[in-house]
Amino acid sequence: MLVWICDQLDMPLVTETEFGVAVNSSAQRRLSRPPPAELLSCIQQLLDSPLDAPHSEALDRALASARQGTPSVVSAGAQQQILCVPDRPGRVSAIMSRHSRFAPGQNAASLTAAGPTATNGVALHDVAGVSHELANTLNAIAGWARLAQSGERVPEALALIERSAESAWATARDCLSGLGGRAKHEPAGVTDLSALVQEAANLIGPQAEANGVQVTTDLEPDLTAVGDRGALWSILWNLATNAVEAMPNGGLLQLALHRDGHSLRLVVQDAGAGMSGDVQAQMFDPYFTTKPNGTGIGLPFVKRIIDQLQGSIVCRSEKGRGTRFEVQLPGLLNRQAAQPGTGDFTRVSGIFMTEPLTGRYLIVDDDPVLRDLIGTALQMRGAEVVAVGQATSALQEAGPFTGAIIDLLLTDRRGDVLLSDLRAQGTVSWAVIITGTELPPDLDAGGCPDALLRKPFDLEALFESLVALEQALARATSVPASLG
Repeated sequence: MLVWICDQLDMPLVTETEFGVAVNSSAQRRLSRPPPAELLSCIQQLLDSPLDAPHSEALDRALASARQGTPSVVSAGAQQQILCVPDRPGRVSAIMSRHSRFAPGQNAASLTAAGPTATNGVALHDVAGVSHELANTLNAIAGWARLAQSGERVPEALALIERSAESAWATARDCLSGLGGRAKHEPAGVTDLSALVQEAANLIGPQAEANGVQVTTDLEPDLTAVGDRGALWSILWNLATNAVEAMPNGGLLQLALHRDGHSLRLVVQDAGAGMSGDVQAQMFDPYFTTKPNGTGIGLPFVKRIIDQLQGSIVCRSEKGRGTRFEVQLPGLLNRQAAQPGTGDFTRVSGIFMTEPLTGRYLIVDDDPVLRDLIGTALQMRGAEVVAVGQATSALQEAGPFTGAIIDLLLTDRRGDVLLSDLRAQGTVSWAVIITGTELPPDLDAGGCPDALLRKPFDLEALFESLVALEQALARATSVPASLG
């Protein structure tokens, strides 16, 4: 997901892997040749100018720190910064951005004092914060998936996995709308906060059980908060997961929600080790953390959202006596005034079971999870499917195919170039290209797709595109009776 976010913001991303380094499409466009296998060399090639000795040493320290679990931002001269964030254990990702707010000639000290910013004034810790948000939600999905695989609480697990995925979608949408220059979480719409808190209590179950934590709720029903669901979920989920992590040897997590005058009071209380006054004074500072593998991103992210929703947050904690967060949020106390459905997720349209697919489809995507998901979903709709992971494999498949679904950034060839080749050999006539970025300006003349889907997309959007294209193909190939 971090790759997708950086692609949307046109920020180069380089990540260490067991095979060398991997880069996103924004970085690929800036490199005149394949990336070098060593992380530092790749970063150097993506910068506007070579690093001098002090900046190079600072970058080495930041990368080493991130490999140990602590993110940091370093200056790369007057106009660029590098955010170093932990990836897999012992590995690191580096995000590069420009100081678009600052005039040329400012020194590194003044840039550091002004705070880390990125393209279009986007805060780098916002990007890291969204990645942190999505990682938390995906952890919940993984936990419930393990329960479902074991045969326990399967219907509940599937329902909560779906809701978790929807939460991740909402966070991604909020990220794109906010990181484009507007406030990330505007208080548009309303959300049933009582239901949302109960959902979080259910969803955090596997993680809580693994830590021996009991979760209790004290919720006044039908309390409606002013704010979109994604913003409120970010607040609630970060505080709840932090509370569970604060009790590795078990304890009690209490979630409460009540009216408080003209607002709502959300309480998240744990029985963990508590925090000293010094820690409390710094806990909302970006990148400050006391956890061995913490990022120092979650609480600052929560505070920013609450401020944007015109709410407040107070922490009460003592060493050895646990921690209590109290969040005051604007509420819509007259529920009848709420717009029906406002703030809720858009549910699926129902097309999944109503319009069959009758064609033969070629799927080309180097992500095996997404490739299998699309293939299985199309087969469930009645389509015949051939799925491969590389352009070279696709060119060896015998056509014709009704259509193709092709990822734009394949490992061995760009998707538009592959589509042009497939059309030239008569394998496919039309195709959908899926991508997390815009189409490149040098799009192959024969590779213009018939439809474009930007990641992340839901299956309904894909099905609607395929059904429409099947119908268009049928109309184009039919012969009017008067001409027969």
